[in-house]
Amino acid sequence: MLNGSGTSYRHTVAEIKTLAKEQAQKASRGASASSLLKSARTQIQYANAREDEGDFKEALSALTQSCVVGTDVHGVKRVQAG
Repeated sequence: MLNGSGTSYRHTVAEIKTLAKEQAQKASRGASASSLLKSARTQIQYANAREDEGDFKEALSALTQSCVVGTDVHGVKRVQAG
């Protein structure tokens, strides 16, 4: 879903986080809770792989996207429960 976003090495931490949040919000729009959870897990796995390779900016981007997607799950649950 979101892997391979290719954050630039010239971006600051704040820029990486902002871009990651925007990408995650676009990609998760309208998705089911189970789909969002799978996506969040995939992003965490991707972040771990990037960290192992020393690509810390890409790992930060993936972890930020995972957090945004995970937060979106709470919104889906509230709508379904309400």
